[in-house]
Amino acid sequence: MHKNTKTLLAPIVLLLLLTFGSHAKGLKGTYTIDPSGSGTTNFISFTDAVQELQDSGVAGPVVFNVADGYYYEYVLLDSTIRGTSATKTITFQSQSLDSTKVILYGAYSSGFILDNVSYVTIRLMTICTGLSMGTGVFIENKSSYNTIEKCIFLNNYDGIYLNSNGFSNVKNNTIRYNHISGQSTGIQIESSIYSMVSDLVISSNIIDSSIASIFIERSEHILISSNYLYAPVYMYLNYSSSAKDASLLWNNFIWVDDSNQINSALYLLEFQGINVFSNSVYSKEGSAIKIFKALDKSQIKNNIFYNAGNGVAMEAEDPNSAIYDYNDLYSNGKVLCINDVTNYSNLKDWQKDTKMDAHSISVFPFFKDTATGDLHLTNLSPISLDSGIYITPDSLDIDGDKRNKTHVWLGADE
Repeated sequence: MHKNTKTLLAPIVLLLLLTFGSHAKGLKGTYTIDPSGSGTTNFISFTDAVQELQDSGVAGPVVFNVADGYYYEYVLLDSTIRGTSATKTITFQSQSLDSTKVILYGAYSSGFILDNVSYVTIRLMTICTGLSMGTGVFIENKSSYNTIEKCIFLNNYDGIYLNSNGFSNVKNNTIRYNHISGQSTGIQIESSIYSMVSDLVISSNIIDSSIASIFIERSEHILISSNYLYAPVYMYLNYSSSAKDASLLWNNFIWVDDSNQINSALYLLEFQGINVFSNSVYSKEGSAIKIFKALDKSQIKNNIFYNAGNGVAMEAEDPNSAIYDYNDLYSNGKVLCINDVTNYSNLKDWQKDTKMDAHSISVFPFFKDTATGDLHLTNLSPISLDSGIYITPDSLDIDGDKRNKTHVWLGADE
């Protein structure tokens, strides 16, 4: 009887091994997500793929190639997924490598939520929720070393939202080559007084949201570079404990073409350790840059701050709290700069009273097309704009062109 039982069970055990054996020690390799697909390496939904990750863990690099189509799902990746590391990563990407062909509609408030999970890449997809308070990708609670790249974000309140939540740091994430449009806020970052979003890279994105392209409340060591930003940038309560941890806003086009805009294209509030290098900033009203309560000697150099309306190029509560120099300050209005409550109609008086911007100039920059936000320089741009100072790591401009070390042009375009 015992022998017969073993004989009867053998085929069942073999079937189980064939069906689940490859996943028993963790997923690795390439899989598909295709509602019409079949086979042991195909999942019919994101939900099924995530369930297998939770059940089996990760034993090596895992890639999910997502078939073209519409997916109405809420994708939660959390700490129940075991085994991820720098060599055991998880990637979700369009199988056709076309970000317009895979459309994920978040079934609840988000498309993706990354909650205490690391080494995940989301790429080449369109992500939207269609909800008034929806978020395309929500990253929180110790989630680190994740990458969001080459995606399209539509119809979300926040395109990407990072939140450190209480005592849980969120660090070393990367957001690059995405197009984020239509949202209230393109990228929102929020930290508590006990934890921090830090070491974040925001690079080479196009963001044309309605209220703010980037809104940051508390952060450390953030790199924002080579982005096309078509809404204001706000950085509030951003503290870096040392010079090496300073945040860097570098080589961006920031364009705010709204005659009703009373705020600033670039607003830095109560901060220390934010260096602003080689940006081209255009505003129609308000101020191209506004600085309030700088708490250390942050540097603001090699920028073009141009106000095309009745606003000002620069507004600073206390100019001596940061270092301003080698900038182009220009406004079509009657006031060029504001120091607290004092208005300055020309650069000479501003330099005399503030003792700042000693090497700065005030010339019309002749951007290529301010109607569309193309802030490249042209043949009409005055040669005096090549009066910048070479700053490491400012070796390339927004287009990847090498900068001349002896004749550095102001702004993001060399």
